[in-house]
Amino acid sequence: MQEHPDRVVHLHFFSAEIASGELTPLEHNAVTWVTQAETAGFEFCPADAKMLRENELKQHG
Repeated sequence: MQEHPDRVVHLHFFSAEIASGELTPLEHNAVTWVTQAETAGFEFCPADAKMLRENELKQHG
């Protein structure tokens, strides 16, 4: 959950795989599937970076 002055955003993680076809970005310039470990190679906005850190702590204690 990310709290902002004007709203609260609930984010959910899913384990997924592509069964067929190609990814088509609809809201962003690019879409890439990565593992948790691979996220270190990307730059994220502060709220997303915080969310990824919190998710990693939950998974690895």
